[in-house]
Amino acid sequence: MVQRTVRRFGFEHVLGTLLTALIGFGIWITLRATWLLAHGGDTSFGGMFKYPPWVSAHFLSAFVFVLILPFQLWSGTRR
Repeated sequence: MVQRTVRRFGFEHVLGTLLTALIGFGIWITLRATWLLAHGGDTSFGGMFKYPPWVSAHFLSAFVFVLILPFQLWSGTRR
């Protein structure tokens, strides 16, 4: 008789998956905001999201933060 092990998803696996999805969403949002800024803003809401050019510094710093966040949270890099 062959025994098969059943892999169970633990809390760490679920948390890691959610964190990866959140980081991917953050990367997409910052890239989209930077793209809209570079191409004249979003006019679909009556110009509500027409950002001034200096806001690109905020978008790019947010992008860098989202990229380095996993390394800050992953304990292997702190050893």
